[in-house]
Amino acid sequence: MEEKLKIGMLLRMLYISVKVRCDKDMKDIELTSSQSEVLGYLLFSQGREVNQKDIEQELRLMNPTVTGILNRLEKKGFITRIKSNTDGRYKRVELTAKGREISEAMMMRAMEMENRLLVGLSQAEIDSFGNTIRKLIENISK
Repeated sequence: MEEKLKIGMLLRMLYISVKVRCDKDMKDIELTSSQSEVLGYLLFSQGREVNQKDIEQELRLMNPTVTGILNRLEKKGFITRIKSNTDGRYKRVELTAKGREISEAMMMRAMEMENRLLVGLSQAEIDSFGNTIRKLIENISK
């Protein structure tokens, strides 16, 4: 029983360590880890309409949290919110030119962090860990 509890604690420690490192790496481009996650989602969702609800569901965040993140990103000029063409109840969230530009710098830092995270692991270990994490996510989502 005690060994199973350790896995949860290790995952939490990993999450916190990655978040702290991400906050440090993104500081010079004036982003937090949470803001960079939203920008990353928007970057990979270009070509389709995204609204706040989509962000909440994809990133598994609560409405007030996403509202605060979007407000700060909009204030910095990285995103814009425009009335939806398909559903008037929603505003679509889009990257501005400044947001696309900062996203490139953000992605470079994310790739550097991923490389740092995987130092010393073989491709087989990386693949196995990825599969294990996906199974854990699937299990907890049931």
